Amino acid sequence: MRRIALFSCLTLAVLAPARPSFAQNAPQSGEEAERPRLTRPPKLSKFVEAPYPEAEKASGRTASVVVQIAISATGTVDAVKVIESAGPAFDEAAVAAIQQFLFEPAEVNNRPSPIRINYRYDFVIKEEAPTTAQFTGLVKNHQSGEALAGVSVALDNGMTAVTDDAGHFEVDGVEPGKHVVSLSRSDLKALQSEENFEAGKKVDATYEVEFNTPDPAAKDEDTDDLEIVIIAPTLTKQVVSTKVDADQARRVAGTSGDVLKIVENLPGVARATAGSGQVVVWGASPEDTRVYIDGMRVPLLYHFGGFRSVIHSDLVRSVELIPGGYGAQYGRGLGGLVKVDTRDPSSDRLHGSAAIDLIDAAAAVTGPIANQVSASIAARRSHLDSVLNPVTSRDVAAFFPIPQYYDGQARVRYQPAKNSFLELGGMISSDDVSRTVSSSDPAYRKQENKSLSFQRAYVRYESETADGGKVSVLPWLGWDRSTLTGRFGGTPTVLEVDTRDYGFRASYRGRVAPFLTTEVGLDLEAATHSARRVGSITAPPREGDARAFGQPPSDQVNVDTWDTAEGSAAPYIEGDFALLQDKLHVVPGLRLEPQFTSVSKRVPTQSVFAPQGVYISDTALEPRLAARFAASSRVTIKAAFGQYRQAAQPEDL
Repeated sequence: MRRIALFSCLTLAVLAPARPSFAQNAPQSGEEAERPRLTRPPKLSKFVEAPYPEAEKASGRTASVVVQIAISATGTVDAVKVIESAGPAFDEAAVAAIQQFLFEPAEVNNRPSPIRINYRYDFVIKEEAPTTAQFTGLVKNHQSGEALAGVSVALDNGMTAVTDDAGHFEVDGVEPGKHVVSLSRSDLKALQSEENFEAGKKVDATYEVEFNTPDPAAKDEDTDDLEIVIIAPTLTKQVVSTKVDADQARRVAGTSGDVLKIVENLPGVARATAGSGQVVVWGASPEDTRVYIDGMRVPLLYHFGGFRSVIHSDLVRSVELIPGGYGAQYGRGLGGLVKVDTRDPSSDRLHGSAAIDLIDAAAAVTGPIANQVSASIAARRSHLDSVLNPVTSRDVAAFFPIPQYYDGQARVRYQPAKNSFLELGGMISSDDVSRTVSSSDPAYRKQENKSLSFQRAYVRYESETADGGKVSVLPWLGWDRSTLTGRFGGTPTVLEVDTRDYGFRASYRGRVAPFLTTEVGLDLEAATHSARRVGSITAPPREGDARAFGQPPSDQVNVDTWDTAEGSAAPYIEGDFALLQDKLHVVPGLRLEPQFTSVSKRVPTQSVFAPQGVYISDTALEPRLAARFAASSRVTIKAAFGQYRQAAQPEDL
């Protein structure tokens, strides 16, 4: 009998078909020999990470070694055999690590037994945390806004840069700490400023130079020929957050090259159950954590099964997790916040990538298509279910739900100037997954089918103003459809929800004083839902219900349909006060959120009258306050407080 299972650890591992070797027990006299049956697969309890071979680090490539592991009845590794080599160095490192693995032993006929499995060990290069900072900026005339070329920008550590024709400069590899910055040009008197640099972060400064007309009567007096106004750094939005650049996230072990999988490794995030793509932040329900892509809300970050994210990695610039206490720019969620920033479409030349593995196939292309116009397009589709069917006749979903999914993203950007652009884009995603527990008695067969698809279309405009501020506008439209079908025996229970989403975000961010940066904006979201529920009144379960998969529902059945609508338009304001020479940041914020909810009928009905609808509206004032104090170069103390609220799910109305 051939068997196949899926195995998960710090790196992705798929158990290929293998013939288990079972301990033979002599049948007792008069008894028929019991047929070997795998009642529990082995479970990895101790994982040992293999060091990346030094001889291969120069190549920077990923590699996979497929081995066959003989696991004893006590869970120790008896033997390791390489069946797909990645090279001697990788093979040796993988075998040495796997020999130290420990497993919870497999059970055959409910007894611990030896077994052989196939295991794939993936090698990726871990990028070390950055130790230096980046310094970029713009030097321009304060009166005319004209960029100044040829201005020398020098740091007190000897690092220098010269502004180009557009007035821009860039200095890489700056040591953390405070540094004196000097600006000079042959026709200007050198002036100085002080900037604070942090490892792994970028200081983006705008220096406005104001020329003074000298007074002939004051030739002998000391006068300054220019004045510097510091526009950066920009507003620090969140008090507690972890932001990871895409290039760094792609190299972290366990992400399998998917940038957004790094979220599962960040502080405050719990691993969801096997086969689930949900994000659990600080113990909150997955529905309580909001996911935004360039400010546009999407219903989920990962496809069902948790193998891949819903957006191609080539389109991702960075991902940021705020596990709690986020600022006034966002609301409507009681848990955390995940923000994904996408890369700008390439404007220099055509770039592309394609990848295929046992799980899915993906491709992405970006590049210029006309003068000042560039575009990006990406797509992915799973085929794991098709890969498994030819190699096993058993229902693998009994051990691990096998998802089916696809996604796609496309956008076109028009950029008439370096500091402004207009972008039109959209994305689609679809997921299906089934779980089944078979039984020879049809009345005890248990099955659950779940699907979720969504589409998004948006227009995005961003521009930097002459005073260093930033204007952003994002209207978007979406469509969601979710279906949950549960069957215990012959009676199915169906819950279907169709949603139309509407969103609009607009904001302005800028510095109003040397110690104060502010952001004001409007965050609008609304949605209409059409729901249909058929079957047992206790299924599907609501959040908080004590329930196990396959638990029989109530024999009371009903049929119902209803429509709901909910939304809010929230203006907000937030400031960042930089005090004590930039060591202390106090970030107060205020969000005014009027919210409405409309339901087509109230249940239960009143007496013999027909069902009546209900409309509820209220307004909440949501204060937010955060503080961050740099006690030393290595110790930072952070705290946050805020009031948050979240609308009920449409199926609960």
